[in-house]
Amino acid sequence: MGSGRVKLKTQRWRGARMYQYQFRVKGQNVDWNTRLCSKSSCIIDGLESFREYEFRVSYIGIDPTPNYSDIISSYVL
Repeated sequence: MGSGRVKLKTQRWRGARMYQYQFRVKGQNVDWNTRLCSKSSCIIDGLESFREYEFRVSYIGIDPTPNYSDIISSYVL
């Protein structure tokens, strides 16, 4: 595990019970890592510094079907 961290934030949705944030190293075709957060912002830590990651988020409400956001990328410093 690394010492890098990012704070992710999405627009709040009234019907959300939880937010499911997912991340992985960009360019690697691996399963997404998942963090559940009760608020629309979430700190992801334990990331490797100077690596580029992909992130996406979905809210969890009454309907369990995921509705993932567009994927964004960022370097972790």
